[in-house]
Amino acid sequence: LLKIIDDIIEISQLETQQVKISTSKVNINYLLINLIEEYRYSTDKKGIELVLETNLSDDDSTIYTDEPKLLKILTNLIENAIKFTKKGFVKVKYDVKNKMLAFDIEDTGIGFEQGNTFNIFDRFVQANEGISFDFGGLGLGLTIAKLNTELLGGKINAKSELEKGSTFDFNIPYKPAILKKEITKEEEKAKNKGQIKECKILIVEDEEVNFLFIKEILKKTGIKCKILEATNGQEAVDIFTNNPDIDLVLMDLKMPVMDGYKATKIIKDIKPEVPIIIQTAYTLEEERKKSADAGCDGFITKPIKIKEFKEVLSQNLKVEFNSV
Repeated sequence: LLKIIDDIIEISQLETQQVKISTSKVNINYLLINLIEEYRYSTDKKGIELVLETNLSDDDSTIYTDEPKLLKILTNLIENAIKFTKKGFVKVKYDVKNKMLAFDIEDTGIGFEQGNTFNIFDRFVQANEGISFDFGGLGLGLTIAKLNTELLGGKINAKSELEKGSTFDFNIPYKPAILKKEITKEEEKAKNKGQIKECKILIVEDEEVNFLFIKEILKKTGIKCKILEATNGQEAVDIFTNNPDIDLVLMDLKMPVMDGYKATKIIKDIKPEVPIIIQTAYTLEEERKKSADAGCDGFITKPIKIKEFKEVLSQNLKVEFNSV
């Protein structure tokens, strides 16, 4: 009841233009990674896949905007997608389009008839009869998302097909906080110091969000590499068997089908000299000993920090960075 009252008050304040924008520097990649992780438990419990697709580097994704209001839009749309999806997936992605930061929240939920799109963002409106009874809620979340989007200078739309799913897309002005400058010859030379011929790195990680995060960190190091992905230990072994020229393996430990310990041992049996780095959120002595016994060459702690990551790459790929 308190939540409903708060929502009604917020809508009233937004409609009467009592809400002001407070701009700050925001990294959209980190904001989305953290937000998606908050919903991971609920989607796992429902048996649906939660996917994040980021298309900007950390620098390009750092913008000036009102973070609480952007979070309000995203949380309402993501929660809405999860609530109405019984199987399949919920996907969140964003990119820059026409000087606007464009977000898409797509789901394979119950959907609604396209003819209802025109009033879906009105307060107390549900797309289909019986939704409130079956799923709860009063239809205020989309109204709040729409009003906050417009406050930030953007637009929001929806498209859907009954029993197939929905996609809600919105945009806000793209105001980069880190402006790109022209690179001098000296800077280009220093940048290239951290590059070697294209290497091949296998990332073994069952959480898509973690994989995307590592991929972004790799981009940020400036190393040219081909990235291969495995979501469990058995996949890792299969991929390595077919790609014995892999230069480095980043191995998660707790995975379905086959864990990281067994996968590490098998890969080391195939090619003892390939470096395998265990990525873990834990630092238990027992875990380190078990990993070392399996043949791993080192550890990196989650969440991965770029300085630590560069050190690992320097040691195992024999690449020298300008600064670590």
